[in-house]
Amino acid sequence: MNFETKMLFKFFSLIFLLFLNSLIYAQNVNEQTSQDSVDVQKKQIQNQDFINKDIFGNPISEKEVKDFNDKDREEQKEEAESYIFGIIFASPIYLPIKLLEDDYSETFYYQKYPFEEGDGFTEFDGKSWMGNLTLSSQYVNKNIVGYKVNSSLSFLRFTFEPSYSSYSIQNEEEDISTFNTTILFTFSQNQFINFKTGLGYNHFVSVSKHDGINWKYEICLFQKPFNLNLGYNLTGYDLKSKKKVKFNNDFNLNFGYFFKRFELKIGYRWHKIGKEKLNGPEIYNGFWF
Repeated sequence: MNFETKMLFKFFSLIFLLFLNSLIYAQNVNEQTSQDSVDVQKKQIQNQDFINKDIFGNPISEKEVKDFNDKDREEQKEEAESYIFGIIFASPIYLPIKLLEDDYSETFYYQKYPFEEGDGFTEFDGKSWMGNLTLSSQYVNKNIVGYKVNSSLSFLRFTFEPSYSSYSIQNEEEDISTFNTTILFTFSQNQFINFKTGLGYNHFVSVSKHDGINWKYEICLFQKPFNLNLGYNLTGYDLKSKKKVKFNNDFNLNFGYFFKRFELKIGYRWHKIGKEKLNGPEIYNGFWF
């Protein structure tokens, strides 16, 4: 296992653990009952102990049961493993929707600023858009300090999010800089929590210039006057290279306090740009409008 593969494995493992904690919070907010575990579902399939619903409550037809029973043992095993892999792969999207019971029938609106009225981030009436501008600084070590400007403009469930960051490195001719622009979609939400994901464009300069494609996943929890953000950004670059595609990773965890339109946050960022690992604490100042 090469270095980049190990790094990706560590990042995804950490995101998965934090993701599970967020789901527990969302489940408590909506007073949901717990779902059957994947292991129980696998055991049911292997023992041919079928029920009329799967672990997500979706109906299973008699024809599906009959078709499964008609297959030999090896085919049943392959189908069970594919089913479980599909659940794991789709869980970051499917589980939040299921647990929050977000069927898109409700329209959530923004306030003039978070927690203006009520204890949550959104309400059932208000305006359809909200903006944010955040400045942050990150301490990596005595030779490297990073600065970032992040902005966002949200309209209902869509968010346009450009950002620029620069790392000043002593005794180096050029700094490391990166520009991101991402379009996010809030695929599951209520007044206190939202889950976003989206794609975008990334341009960064380290030893040389590179362009890449972003995938971002973000979880935001709100309870007046606090919020907790978990974010992961994966950038694939050198897409046209004859060699294998390379990846940058950016994972951040931060905790914020709101005072009307202003927000103060502290957090930690694990960031890899090219061959540089830029990990360290970060402090943010934000303004909402």
